[in-house]
Amino acid sequence: MDIVLIIGLVMISYLFGSISFGRLLARGQKVDVTTQGSGNTGATNMLRTYGAKLGALTLLLDLLKGIIPALVGYFAFGGAGAIPDSYIGLYACGLATVLGHIFPLYYKFKGGKAAATACGVFLVAQPVIALCAFVLCVGLAFIIKYVSPMSLVFMFINVLWQCLFMPEFTFAPGESVAVVVLVVLIGVAVYGAHWQNIVRLFNGTERRTDLWAKFTEKVKKSSDENKQISEQEIEQDAQDEVKIEKEADSESLNESNEILNESSESLNKDSEKNKFKDSENNDDAIENEKENDGESKSK
Repeated sequence: MDIVLIIGLVMISYLFGSISFGRLLARGQKVDVTTQGSGNTGATNMLRTYGAKLGALTLLLDLLKGIIPALVGYFAFGGAGAIPDSYIGLYACGLATVLGHIFPLYYKFKGGKAAATACGVFLVAQPVIALCAFVLCVGLAFIIKYVSPMSLVFMFINVLWQCLFMPEFTFAPGESVAVVVLVVLIGVAVYGAHWQNIVRLFNGTERRTDLWAKFTEKVKKSSDENKQISEQEIEQDAQDEVKIEKEADSESLNESNEILNESSESLNKDSEKNKFKDSENNDDAIENEKENDGESKSK
């Protein structure tokens, strides 16, 4: 195994893990998520604080945060044809990413709990088991309304399965130990990040999260918004119809005025013509009178 390569990938994975997608998404809301709710930057607090949309998006991005470095570590050391080196690379990069999420360099080493990021790592290492455990734990979280214990159950299932039920890779003893140690360290890191949740669970003070209520609240809100939009559209259509009717009445009135103006102009022209004729007739009458006067004088 190339030691220089694995050290370089581990450092890059740690820096990538230090990116807090929860903080970045919350910044778009112009609010510091660490001052809201539990103060955690993970998907659960984002769900509680900002709703289902940002909560789901944070979960997806944190999953990808674990998946991408794990895939890079896996294929950098040969992939399926180079087991167990590829699994050592996978879990080494995965562990570094998890530690970056919990102790981010960019935020004074104050980060999240890395459950989703660790889930992404296990989805690469053992996709079938990880996916089944993920669906099971999410389903139970909907029922019991506790998220943190389901995160811990997910970690326990995946760590146990990797350590006990995947010896079919025929690892050499030393290499098997390396893989087991890396997997256990990932589990220890995530459990350590949840220590406050564990204490609250034993004390009975752990906060519940009704995932179904959050989801239906979002759907109801969307339904209300759509209803409001429909009402606005109906009102706008009615206003448009009234406006069209007014415009039609205005056009009709303008046409009537034009007709009246044309009639008035025609009457004025006829009147002027009559005046002109009357004037001509008067002139003719005056001339006739003058002629008659001249004839009578000559006689």
